[in-house]
Amino acid sequence: MTGSRDRGDTRSAVTLRVLSGGNGDGPLTDRGTLAMVIATIHAIAERNGVRVTSVGHDDDSVTIIVDGAPMVATVLAAELRRVTDAWHRGKYGSPIWDAGP
Repeated sequence: MTGSRDRGDTRSAVTLRVLSGGNGDGPLTDRGTLAMVIATIHAIAERNGVRVTSVGHDDDSVTIIVDGAPMVATVLAAELRRVTDAWHRGKYGSPIWDAGP
């Protein structure tokens, strides 16, 4: 997670990595799952008054950039992780996101 200044505005980024990344067949390679993750990012942000400036993704991760302090990006990511892991467990029997070290 990094924060940067742009014309006096704080922008912060956070990246979540998938559980089985690196082999090209992680959960984000499924278009429906990716669409659900992206829609959930925007829904959480809208409900909480957070402006998402960009969402980047590849087969192994999703990166969210928000207008706000690093804590704003972290909280959004935590809620995204909670909601989408629960959804993915219910639908496919496994979480999406890597728990990290």
